Amino acid sequence: MGFFTDYLTSVIQRRMEDPKERRDRAEARLRHAKAAADATKRNLGYPTKNWGFWRSDKMSAHYETNANPAVKRMLGRAVPEV
Repeated sequence: MGFFTDYLTSVIQRRMEDPKERRDRAEARLRHAKAAADATKRNLGYPTKNWGFWRSDKMSAHYETNANPAVKRMLGRAVPEV
């Protein structure tokens, strides 16, 4: 009977994963996630639009339209008086 239990024990141990390999894989995954998070934090400090983007005609047209007094009084554009 001892031979049979030893055989089953060896089969089960061969099928089980090595805890050191599993820990190494988990640590590698965490290191990768931390590196990605650090890169994201570093890139959040950079501007998303290039210099002069908001000064372009397309971007300033909305401001100029709203600044025009004739347009401000148009139906549907006035601030409602409560």
